[in-house]
Amino acid sequence: MKMLIQNYSTALSTESLYLHRAMIEAECDVVFWADKNISTFDMLDQTKPDSILTHFRFITHDMMKYLSGSNIELILNVTGADKQIIDQIESELTNKNIKTPLFFTNTHDIITPAINGKTKIVNLLPALDIFVPKQDLPPFEIDTAFITTEPTDLMKTLTESEEVYHTIGMGSDNKEFDFNLDIPNLISVIDRYKKCIIVDDINIAFSQLFFECTFRCPRTILKVPENQRSTLDKVLATLFHLQDSENISETIKLQIKRKHNPFNRAARLLRYLKCDNES
Repeated sequence: MKMLIQNYSTALSTESLYLHRAMIEAECDVVFWADKNISTFDMLDQTKPDSILTHFRFITHDMMKYLSGSNIELILNVTGADKQIIDQIESELTNKNIKTPLFFTNTHDIITPAINGKTKIVNLLPALDIFVPKQDLPPFEIDTAFITTEPTDLMKTLTESEEVYHTIGMGSDNKEFDFNLDIPNLISVIDRYKKCIIVDDINIAFSQLFFECTFRCPRTILKVPENQRSTLDKVLATLFHLQDSENISETIKLQIKRKHNPFNRAARLLRYLKCDNES
């Protein structure tokens, strides 16, 4: 099966990039659609894929037009879509006779239970991106990094208890932050901090941001709204096994590296697609 992966990376996710790289390393037949200036018709005519992998927010009218009635399957990341949006997507795909083997979401089903629809929706959690090269930056060491997507009262309260810190806005251009970064840039600096504190909604706190910070920073603390705390605890309990562990932080880091990496996620996706030879 030849797969075309559209670049749907954002400030908080490099999933399309690391899935492609993992599949290339595993010698799968996969092409990355990186250049947004290449038209849909040109790209699909050139690559002739059996399937396209993208995020629902990146679907275009031209893509729907090309796929309509074709044998090319559309594999969609529907993270962030509610039931109404899922229903609209399914209706549009049905009307245009577009084949869709499955949808997948990066959200843990404890956070958002699976939405029942005509198309099967599976979980594919974010991963630690082991492929992003670190930038060569001047050395520095700071006690704390506060990481969020937008300034909040909780963030302000927490910073008052710290003497030396930086505030980092993810995918933001807000001038209140010391830095505005995306995942690749964050990867280059996060190990310069003794601890990082992610202050945000559970969907942000448990995004790729969690895996990058927890693995790369000596200490990571998650600060979610109080009514989400127990949900977050349940999610973490399903992912990490800490029995008889003397060093919890190192145990979690090792489990992230072993179980929550791009190869793990790519293999899981291919199994969902019943691509047994590739997975």
